[in-house]
Amino acid sequence: MSRLLADRLHDCTVFSLTNKQHGDLDVATNVEATLTALPSRVEVELTTRPPVIDRIIRFSPVRLLVSDVGLFREPFSLDFVSEDGSPSNIFLLASPNGLGKTTLLETYANIFECLVGFNGEIRQESLNSGRGFAQLDIITDVEIDDRIVSLGLSLCCGRSTVAQDWSTIGLNPDLIASIEEYSIIHFQPNTSNISADELGRAVLRYFESGIDQQPSRLYDDDHLLPTMLFFPATRRIIRPPFGERAIIPPPDLRYRPLQVFEDDGAEWRTSLTNLVLWTYWLNDGRYNDLQSLVEQSVLTDKDKMKSLDEVSRSTLLPRIKEHATGRLHRLDQLSHGERSRLQVLVRIAMHMTGSTFVSIDELELHLHPNWSLRLLRTLKNMAATRPVSVIFTTHSPEIIRAFAHEEPEEGLRKGGHLIEHEEL
Repeated sequence: MSRLLADRLHDCTVFSLTNKQHGDLDVATNVEATLTALPSRVEVELTTRPPVIDRIIRFSPVRLLVSDVGLFREPFSLDFVSEDGSPSNIFLLASPNGLGKTTLLETYANIFECLVGFNGEIRQESLNSGRGFAQLDIITDVEIDDRIVSLGLSLCCGRSTVAQDWSTIGLNPDLIASIEEYSIIHFQPNTSNISADELGRAVLRYFESGIDQQPSRLYDDDHLLPTMLFFPATRRIIRPPFGERAIIPPPDLRYRPLQVFEDDGAEWRTSLTNLVLWTYWLNDGRYNDLQSLVEQSVLTDKDKMKSLDEVSRSTLLPRIKEHATGRLHRLDQLSHGERSRLQVLVRIAMHMTGSTFVSIDELELHLHPNWSLRLLRTLKNMAATRPVSVIFTTHSPEIIRAFAHEEPEEGLRKGGHLIEHEEL
């Protein structure tokens, strides 16, 4: 092995590969094993300077694989793929209680969190202990020096192990054939070290470059960096501490690869109330757009017509107006179902980028069956018309029927998985 190649590969999990026959290749976690595994048709590209990514054009997760994580002792994979072999933009995950749906969504979110500011801590016990392993495979198109490169990117967390190849993912063969380069980034627990090749490090630098950018409008798809918006099953809107009331820039409005919306209102500055107040204070048209969103997708009960009214300047509180009585009340005084839909849809609209991944644990939480179906319809419309991909879990037979996995719908690429006891 040449000294130049050895220097380049030192401390890397894997280096960039151009390999059309990748299906037979297991990528090892050390240089010697990697070189032994390489077929003769692989081209190793050496550059004189580190690559710089100018923009990410496409970012499509296609598989989540876990092993020794939670209940999943044996390797288990979710292929985010539609019937025609393309990456899905809406995915339903179902199972009886206690079979690991929440574990999978949390693992998915934890991998996104590692993309910026990784300090060795992974917020999943099995991965953080080094016992478990997780791998998220993504097809991404990146622009480097005016050239568009189709990259097969694997983000790995947990113990050191051989990364799984892509041959078992049910992708369209033409899509697989279009991938020009492969790269692995391995986030190792209890150390801030990240094993990555040059392309992998270029991806991480690109994510770092977007930190703290803020959206300029609702549904701001001009900001291209991928982001995940995770709504755990513990989510709710609670009464914020009104003693802290002030017009404060919401800290979570700044870009992050992962945003988690759990107890919305525990602190004034992170509350949905403050976010809506801040949007009103900006006076740039976003509040009017927010009023339209709330009227069309949240407060849709025709028997009890309501709308998002003006903010009270004396109390600094956004108000909901009941049309029949003229009564005004706070956001936290809405019903549980109204608050649940308000939290999900307003957060998506305010935090989305040009590549947004919405992950919702228990879609039907706090919702009457009719309202849960309305929320599903709204999410379908978002996935069909905006750069939004949705994955959600459910126990509801009504939602599963309305998802209609086998029924084509314009703009939707549906995927789904039913976890069964035999898979654990």
